This record gives sequence, C-alpha cells and structure tokens, in this order.
Amino acid sequence: MKNSRMGLFLLFIAFIAFISLGLPDGLLGVAWPSMHTSLGAPLNALGVIVIGVTAGYVVSTVLSGKWVAALGIGKLLALSCTLTATALIGYTIVPVWWMAMLIGIMAGLGGGAIDAAINNYISHHHRALLFLLHAMFGIGTTTGPLIMNTAINTATWRSGYWAVGGFQLLLALTFLLTAKLWDVNGENSTGNDSDAPKPVAHARLRDTAKIPIVWFGVAFFLLYTGTEASIGQWSYTLFTESRGIDPNTAAFFIGAYWGAFTFGRVVSGLIVRVMSEHMFIRLSMIALVAGCTLMLLNVDSTLSLWCLPLVGFAVAPMFPSMVGSTQDRIAPEHVVNAIGFQIGAAGLGGGVIIAFGSVISGAFGLEIIFLTNLLAGIAIFVLYEVIHARGRVKH
Repeated sequence: MKNSRMGLFLLFIAFIAFISLGLPDGLLGVAWPSMHTSLGAPLNALGVIVIGVTAGYVVSTVLSGKWVAALGIGKLLALSCTLTATALIGYTIVPVWWMAMLIGIMAGLGGGAIDAAINNYISHHHRALLFLLHAMFGIGTTTGPLIMNTAINTATWRSGYWAVGGFQLLLALTFLLTAKLWDVNGENSTGNDSDAPKPVAHARLRDTAKIPIVWFGVAFFLLYTGTEASIGQWSYTLFTESRGIDPNTAAFFIGAYWGAFTFGRVVSGLIVRVMSEHMFIRLSMIALVAGCTLMLLNVDSTLSLWCLPLVGFAVAPMFPSMVGSTQDRIAPEHVVNAIGFQIGAAGLGGGVIIAFGSVISGAFGLEIIFLTNLLAGIAIFVLYEVIHARGRVKH
C-alpha cells in the first residue's frame, strides 16, 4: 500500500513536470516583441534562438538513455529542471542578445532530458496514462502565453520568465528530495511485487543505433511531429492568404484544431479500453489521410475547415501510443535509448518540416503545403504499418 501511494505521488509530480515542460514553449513567442527591443536584437533573431533550443533538445534526448543509466531518473530530472530554470532566468539578464542563443541551448538541454526521462518512466510503469501525460503538456503550452501576457500587461516580460523559472526551481528541489524514490519505487509502482517491472541493463547507444526498427521509429516521429506542427502553424496562412477565408473564421478553426488535439489526448486512454490500441491508431491514421485529402481537394471551403479539428483529434494519440509501444517491439535493454532517439527526432521534426514548407511554398505557392501534408500523412501511415509488422518480434 505504501509503495502504491508513493507511486501515485511520483505520478502526480511527473504530470506537474510535464505541464511545466510545456510552459516555456508558450512564453517566447508572446515575449519576443518586447524582448527583442529590450535586448537590442533584430526581430528575425527569434529563429536563431529557436535553433539553439532545438539543438540542445535533440542532443539531450539522444543522450538521455546514457544519462539515466549514469544518474538515475530522479537526479537527472533534478539536474534538468535546474538547467531549465537557469536558462529561463538567464534570458532576463543576458547583456547582449546573441547570448540568448546560448541560453536557448541550455533550455533545450534541460527540456529534452525532462521530456525523455518522464516519457521513459511513465511508459515503463504507467503506460495506460501516457495519453493523459501528453495532455498535460498541452495544458502547459496553453498556459504559457497567458502567463507571459499577464506579465507584460502588469509589469515586464522578464517577470513572466522569473515566475516560470522559479516554478522550475521548486520542481528541481522536489526531484532532488525524491531522487531515490524514482528508481526504487519505480520497480514497484503498482504495489504488486510479482507484476513489477524488473530493472534491466542499459545498452550502449551505438548498439541501439544498429537496430533497423529503431530508425523506422525515428523517421515516424520526425514526420509525425513535423506534420502536426505544419498543419497547426501553416493552416491559418493557407486558409486566409490562399483561399480567402475570413481571418476570424480561420482563427476559430485553428483553435478548434488544437482544442481537438488536447481533447483527443485526454479521451484516448478511455477509448483504448474499449478498442484495441492498434485499431484505434489505424483509424486515426485513416482520419488523418482523409482530412488532409479533403483539405487539398477543397471541394467545399466549410468542409475543409471542419477537417482541421478532425485531423487534430486524429493525430492526438499517435505520439503517446508510439512511445508506449516502444517496449513491445524492442528488447528491454534498448528501450530507454530508443525512446530518447524518437523524442529527439520529434523535436527536430517540427522545425525541419515547417522550414521545408517555407522553401517549397516560395517556389510553388502556398497550396503546395496541403499536398506535402497529405504525402507526409501517407508516409506516416506506411511507417506505422511497417513498424507494427516488424515489431511483433522484439529485436
């Protein structure tokens, strides 16, 4: 009973940490119009900072398996939260703007390690709750802009970073005080010794990288997050600039896309209780491809707009499901490394696919992005089927 209660306590902390993981993503975009003036930075310097964050994120997620083996989950989370808090506060005190890119690398290193470590912990001990865990991230990304907007209206953009940075420091202290529990209690998170996952040795990164199905997973996560971000970031411009939709109407449906996405994360855990997870994800893939097809064909503008929440709901369960099923298709000693690789690819995917959209739309016009979204959706479906087929026997 004691172990069961402690497992629930750690689960609660993990959920709070995932909300906090999403907070910084919502801060920078709202702060930047004020922030770049204060720092004397050009307006387009935002991209440089984002590159720094992405670089740090990818490095830390790829190496997270090695760091978990060396430090344990609890100590790694404490260190990562401290790093993230230092970065957030660092944004407010750098004397020259280009140093913000270095701060961004630090923020990415901390955030990526938190992301990978908690995904590993929850997928191993509370797999059914992965969908809900990722809904917490959505709460964080939704709350972040509200915090920064309030800070700007009442004081300064710096106070927004101070507030979230202070919260990250509290989390770091919490992880430090509970560091031993994450590894000890993690072995018996349900309170049932016979069912508890047993500790396994961690494979070397180079050995995990030799497994072909790992790279299928990396490709899936890169394309998935890129497509999710592309639809969310490009659709407003596509519908207003290319198809003449009223901006207020387009904004409503973009909100509906993210709202359906968050709702989908919340209810997916309930759906897989009455339907096999594989069937649910396959139906989600079909809905993604169908929605992208209808948006491309544009038979009716209203129908095309309503495809946005359909697609938002469809893509919602894919990330947590594929993280959770990693342990079903890969030998236990490779799982931590493989999840790190996948989440690193996810962090890279959004930037790569959105940048690709910028390049091809400049050459062929905005409408081409509807086609690339569809092709990416089909590729994701094919990769999923290949991974599912190959993963029936663990490598």
